[in-house]
Amino acid sequence: MTTEFKINERMKIIGKTQNTRNGFRHLVEFYRDDKLIESRSVSYLNRTWESYNYETAISNLLKKMVKNRDLTQDEAKQIKIRTKDIAHGNINREMGTLSAIASLGDVFGKTKKEKNDWKKRMLSTQKGMSFPDNWDSLSEDEKEKRLDGAIKQMKVKI
Repeated sequence: MTTEFKINERMKIIGKTQNTRNGFRHLVEFYRDDKLIESRSVSYLNRTWESYNYETAISNLLKKMVKNRDLTQDEAKQIKIRTKDIAHGNINREMGTLSAIASLGDVFGKTKKEKNDWKKRMLSTQKGMSFPDNWDSLSEDEKEKRLDGAIKQMKVKI
């Protein structure tokens, strides 16, 4: 997987996820005017606890670039904010798309059960999404209320 964080017209960070023998690593490369300036990587065994992919590797990269005087402290801070905004914006768009697809259950389903089953099936595709153990024992009205609440939270706020 590769992700590009376009900082401005001259600068970008490319993030790559690569498999390792014991897990995976995030490799990030900083480019200025399409010239590679610096790179850093962080290895993981099974998962990260970052708020967005490459967050730790980018942070390490920027610290190294400040130390090498390739960036000022202020520039590094602004780049870190920009990469976070880019990453979270992408996540918000993905969530918005998923919520729109899940909402189609109201169009495709004929009964409340069919509508709820569609919404649950679509939401289940989201990594990390889980449903309570007693889900099947809930009434269709309660399922609808919970599913519609989740969909509402996922919609993109413009």
